[in-house]
Formats: sequence, C-alpha cells, structure tokens
Amino acid sequence: MSRTSQTGASKEEQHEWGDGYLTWMRPDARGLLSIGLLVVAFSVGGKSSEYLAAQYATTDLTVQMPTEVPSPPESEPAAAEETLIPVGPHVAGIVTHYGVQYNGRTLGCGTGYYTSDNISIIAVGPSRNSVWPCGTMIEVCGQAGCIMTVRHDACPGCGPNHADLSEAGIAAVCGHGWSLCEVHFQAFTRPVPPPEPPHHGEYLGETH
Repeated sequence: MSRTSQTGASKEEQHEWGDGYLTWMRPDARGLLSIGLLVVAFSVGGKSSEYLAAQYATTDLTVQMPTEVPSPPESEPAAAEETLIPVGPHVAGIVTHYGVQYNGRTLGCGTGYYTSDNISIIAVGPSRNSVWPCGTMIEVCGQAGCIMTVRHDACPGCGPNHADLSEAGIAAVCGHGWSLCEVHFQAFTRPVPPPEPPHHGEYLGETH
C-alpha cells in the first residue's frame, strides 16, 4: 500500500496529475500564489473604489441646458400697402348722409344697392360729377378720422363740394350722432402698370 502525502493523495495519484499539481502542492509555490491573489484582489478592489470615487467627484451632474433657444417660426410678411397717386388738390367741403330709408335702392353708377353699413359709398353733387366720375377713389377726412371711399352714386340735391356718405361713413368721419360736418376731399388714382415686355416671337407690333 502506497504512502499518501499530507493532502491525502498518493504519490502515484500526484504523479498522474502532472507537474501542475506537484507545483501547486509545494509550500513555496502555494505562498507565492496566495500573495499574487491577494495583490490582484487588493489592486482590483482598490482601483474600483478609487475609480468610482474619482468618477463621481469629477462628473458634472448638472442638467445641461441648450445654449441656443429655438426662435419661433417667422411670420409671413405683411402685404405691402397699395400705392395711390393723388389727383388734383384737396377740396374743402361738407358731408351729409343718405338715411336708412335708402337701403336696398339701386346706386346710380350701377354698382349694386345701397346699404347703410357700406363705409365706401359716396355720392357727389353736380359740381363734381365730371371731375370725379364713377369709380373715382376719394379720401374723406373729417373731425373723427379719414376713410377711403369710391364714387358709387350722384347726389342731385347736394350743393358745391357737398357729398353724401353712408351712415357708417359719416360716423367714421364726423363721429357718432353727427349728420353733417366739414371735411376735406382728395381724389386718388392707381398707378398705371408698365407695359409688359414683348413675348418671344413678337416685335414691332407683329406676331408670328
């Protein structure tokens, strides 16, 4: 019967395991391996704790806000105001109003029917019939404000430089409750657009 070592394994069994097992069983090898394992354990553990501490110490936990605030969408540009050309000088005069009894009657220029709330209606007297024909744009300015009107009618009973406005028109120019006030008239016209350039194949008034 073979003699066993302190580990309980026989020399034959130890030999069967090979040099690795024999090296493991040597006291000096076991000591070196134990020291190596301890060094590894301490280095890994120490490094992990120090590394985590350093990471938490140096990590900026504040919420990073965007440096640029997105601007609101740009609104569409406002339409350009229409350019009008004054015709003749300012004319001092007076205005009165139609009266609600005229609602629904045909306008003299053939542009529809009279309504008290149509602020653009103006009827001119005989002295201005030819100077301000139907469709003329006339600015009327009074004590309460200015409005742009269009000649839609004639006022046979109006005197020189006298015109009739709608009820909405006289309220805007003279003020609410007024039936007559002094005003200034100014006629306007639209600019004539430039002629279009000739199309391809058109010259000297001839087309192909």
